[in-house]
Amino acid sequence: MLFRSFFVPATINYLLTLEAETLVDDFLSEEGKHRYIIEDDESTRPGRIAAFMRKLLGLDAGCVIRFGRPLDCLGNRVDDEGTSHDARGHAVDPVSYVTDADGKVGPDAARDAQYTRELGEAIVAAYRRDTVAMATHLVASCAFDKLREGMGRRADIFSMLRQHDDVLVSRAELADRVERLRDRARDLEAAEGIVLGPRLARASGRDILDEALRAFSGYHTSAVLEPRGDSLLLVDTRLIFYYQNRLAAHGLATEPPGWREPTGKAARIALGSRAPAP
Repeated sequence: MLFRSFFVPATINYLLTLEAETLVDDFLSEEGKHRYIIEDDESTRPGRIAAFMRKLLGLDAGCVIRFGRPLDCLGNRVDDEGTSHDARGHAVDPVSYVTDADGKVGPDAARDAQYTRELGEAIVAAYRRDTVAMATHLVASCAFDKLREGMGRRADIFSMLRQHDDVLVSRAELADRVERLRDRARDLEAAEGIVLGPRLARASGRDILDEALRAFSGYHTSAVLEPRGDSLLLVDTRLIFYYQNRLAAHGLATEPPGWREPTGKAARIALGSRAPAP
């Protein structure tokens, strides 16, 4: 008797991230070739964990878990009856993929490695498709773009991150930017390229901005965006960069150092046009 395995991709999407400061420091130190050890990991301190949970529970939709479409072990989509379907929607028998010319099922290292790669690519594509864009991601993306404009499009990412306490953006301008970015994300959602968080599809840019500011306020050890009259000061550029990174793979944010758009088969899978296996 043959037993089938199914894979259900899932994304866990947070309005806030518990260990954001440590994660972004680790990433930047590696990319910047600076070697140092972060001794104070906030995700291991009981007080920080308690503060995170209090903040998360006090927010609407602070965490969204999204389950994707089930896949078989070859990366084909599976319907409610457990039947596999190829990219053209035709029902296929996964056993036929691993059956040799004599009709026997057996191992083949090269074939199995290729199918494993294809399953991995399908899971990565599902991650991209089922990422949920939250208010903090949209606002951080627009704030970082404002910082980038002030430095010039060719500015080194690390030079940009060193800009502290001197970049202001008006609330009205930032809200307008957020609304326009949300509209781009909504178009992408219609093409199954991302998912907008709860209520964001019809919210105004100012409402999205206010939600992000409420989330940032009072949790991180340093302010992320700080009010200055009718404007906001971009205080912690590292955290702004961190939160906007969630949208980088979707073309809605600045690409982090070393990030490259997938090409070839990986790109076709990301766009949902996976060719059927032989």
